[in-house]
Amino acid sequence: MDSHGLNILIDSKEAARNKRPLLGDDMLARWVVEKVDYWEEYRNTNYAEKWDEYYRIWRTEWSADDKERMVERSKIMPTDLSEAVNKQSAELADAFFGRSVWFDVCDDDANNADVKEMASKLRFDADKWGVRQALTDAFHFGCLYGTGIVKVGISTKEYAKPTELVDSFGRTVLKGATTGTEPCITVTAVSPREFCIDPAARDIESASGVAHVVSVPRHSILEGQRKGIYKAGDIGQDSRRKTDAWSIELSDDHRRESVKLIEYHGLVPAVLLPGNKTPSAKKAELLNGEPDPSIEMVEAIVLVANDTICLKALPNPYIPARRSVFAFQFERVPDAFWGRGVVEAGYHPYKALQTEIRARADGLALANYPTVWRDEASLTGDQTRDDPDEKVIAPGKEYLVSGDPNRVIREFKFSGPDRGSSQAIADYQRMIEAATGSFGFQGALLSSKETTVSAASMALQTFLRRSKQTALNIEADLVGPVVEAMAWRAMQYLPERYPPLDFRFSPKGALGILQRDAERATLIEILQAIPPESPTFPAILRLIVESGPYEQRAQLLAILDAEVADRLTPKPPPPDPAGEARLISAQHRIQEHNDELAYKYEQLKREDIALLIKAKGNQSGGATEAPKPGADEVNININGGKRRVKIRRTDEGLVGETEDI
Repeated sequence: MDSHGLNILIDSKEAARNKRPLLGDDMLARWVVEKVDYWEEYRNTNYAEKWDEYYRIWRTEWSADDKERMVERSKIMPTDLSEAVNKQSAELADAFFGRSVWFDVCDDDANNADVKEMASKLRFDADKWGVRQALTDAFHFGCLYGTGIVKVGISTKEYAKPTELVDSFGRTVLKGATTGTEPCITVTAVSPREFCIDPAARDIESASGVAHVVSVPRHSILEGQRKGIYKAGDIGQDSRRKTDAWSIELSDDHRRESVKLIEYHGLVPAVLLPGNKTPSAKKAELLNGEPDPSIEMVEAIVLVANDTICLKALPNPYIPARRSVFAFQFERVPDAFWGRGVVEAGYHPYKALQTEIRARADGLALANYPTVWRDEASLTGDQTRDDPDEKVIAPGKEYLVSGDPNRVIREFKFSGPDRGSSQAIADYQRMIEAATGSFGFQGALLSSKETTVSAASMALQTFLRRSKQTALNIEADLVGPVVEAMAWRAMQYLPERYPPLDFRFSPKGALGILQRDAERATLIEILQAIPPESPTFPAILRLIVESGPYEQRAQLLAILDAEVADRLTPKPPPPDPAGEARLISAQHRIQEHNDELAYKYEQLKREDIALLIKAKGNQSGGATEAPKPGADEVNININGGKRRVKIRRTDEGLVGETEDI
């Protein structure tokens, strides 16, 4: 079996059985506990120690286990990785939830008003159910440990509606409240330290099962038993000495007041579910013998308290019958379920930075507070050569001597830290930023030889591409499936508010904080090259306002939209009295010129007709009527007055017609 670089544990059933006796005789609980014990042991063996240190780094908590050298005295914890985790988490949260519409729907039907209405209702209810906060916590777990996990379920929630009363003065006042319960969808972020999965699986769907192991208040389980939600019976006591989540030691009082709850989602033998009529002897054979491939396995949800009692077990009741747990990798690790987070990516440069800073602090202490060296023979009676404290060189330490101090003791000063350590610290900080994708002040400066705008822009674009890839992982593996599961749960358990519809949800992951800052800076540079009177100026200004965290953003966007529309609408030029006078004068001159041309045209037309008549008369010897001023037609008698020629002027020229008299 390929171990993928990890420790593979064997004989899990025997190891779990010999580790501690099971206090109950519930066979399904025993079957689930044995599997979960193996999964937890595998997870803790391979990841618990690393996750403990990652958590301390994020919390900047000092531990002697993190010392690189035993002689280290400084307890300084650099904050670079902690800041990187917080930056990346905030970047992802802003990218998905920075705008009111953080998911939408896709529908093949052109008339999808009903689907849009359902999406609007679901967004409203999601804020009421705390979905954004749960997903934000999952983002944070992903940044810290490399894997973010979310669980979707159904529960009930109390509500209160005010009742009104009209008093004697006719005023409507508050009389009281009407209370009740209603179904609600729960979305819970699960810490990887409280989650275990089949080690052979690479994703949740391919695993034989997954489990959420968490401590809950004892009274909540007892209340569920009283209401009939959980199976009645003695739930025993938490046998753990420390929690898996934070490695916190548990006192006896704490273990009495809390309950270890295993919520298992996965395949179980059908014969072990409640209500099955299979004889107990056959069930016992299933637990103690080898796995039987002929046994039917069904998808179920099982709750086990304190490893002893099965509180509830039922086949998966959801439609569709998919598992209600979703996970994403912050940085994908191929062929593995657990991903790589920010702390793991920047771990080694962080350790180098921590060593450099602590060495510098220790060196400064030795340089500022000199040690004292003395003759060993000068020890007083109450000091011994075997005193371990006497062998430690410490800043400002004092010694008791016998004899002249100037002869038996002298001050010894250590040189200060290397001057190059400051540059080394800056280099390590840049290495952390490069490894984690957390672009900050040091990353912007790059180095003394690369403090150019183009170099900083190239580095920024690299970080933005990494952030975009992480956002795509979250969209595909977490936010999209979670929203879809919410919609299915709403249609199943809240049918009055959410009627069944065919839909596809689409997360609206937008630009994050860093990406918006970079886009805004680019737009500001473009704006400086555009004149304020240009129609493009308010359009670019609108993009800057839209990407900024301004309280009055909606009002500013409305004003800029009106300005853009106003500038794009053609307007008549403003009145110009001098220009109008010049126009009228020019029109008068044009009219006079046209009148003069018309007069000359009439003269030429009469002269042309007269010449034509004269020419025709000479040819025929007939009588010709004298043309009248302004006439367009002339009659000429020919052949002794027996025929007449009519000549008239048209737009095409002179046209002649003959007729008998």
